[in-house]
Amino acid sequence: MDIKAQRLCAWSGPACVILFLAGFGLVAGFIPPPSPGAGAHEIGELYRADHLRILLGMIISMFGAAFTGPWVVAMTLQLKRIEGGLKSMSLLQFASGAVVVLEFEMCIMFWQVAAFRVDRSDESIQLLNDLAFIPFIGLASTGIVQCVATAAVILRDRRERPILPRWSAFYNIFVGLCFVPGSYNALFHSGPIAWNGVLSWYVAMAAFMSWYIVNSYVILTALRAQEREEAMSPALLTGS
Repeated sequence: MDIKAQRLCAWSGPACVILFLAGFGLVAGFIPPPSPGAGAHEIGELYRADHLRILLGMIISMFGAAFTGPWVVAMTLQLKRIEGGLKSMSLLQFASGAVVVLEFEMCIMFWQVAAFRVDRSDESIQLLNDLAFIPFIGLASTGIVQCVATAAVILRDRRERPILPRWSAFYNIFVGLCFVPGSYNALFHSGPIAWNGVLSWYVAMAAFMSWYIVNSYVILTALRAQEREEAMSPALLTGS
């Protein structure tokens, strides 16, 4: 088994979190994000003042987002072990995770485009800013499906010692629920469900980032157990 490669894929979760927070927050300065209620001139001036930082920050974030791909692969392979092959729920988790990667990268590219030509009108820059933030927060459905599919497979594991702990299934469900308010962010310019609100941004972002960390932890734990099992198998076969 390619356990070493799977371990690298699992570590992609923390790598994604670190690079995204560094690029999006520390470099681009989008944590906290600009208000959806801000006027066109305010948004235009924000990009003009920091366009180089925003571009560099989004490049870093883009590489961070790419680590979602191997992280999804690592989870899929453990779900495959539970299901005894690539069956419906593990495939659904994989497909949803692959779409999440594309959504992640797409929004980052919109921020880059907004900062690329700062001689555009304020309204054009505001439009591109909206086009990035609204789907970044609002495209929650694929992540929710991924969480539910993951939880469904884990809860179906009837082994005495499950491959992935049952508590991680409930944690994935919790994360999916945290994503729900953001789906409605386009309806609000202020308040807890606006894209910079407590529920849509702070709660959802904390859940999103911890989702990568927690799932990486349970995958790495499962890989250590799998490695021990494979090391013991030859000894059992030879009777030693």
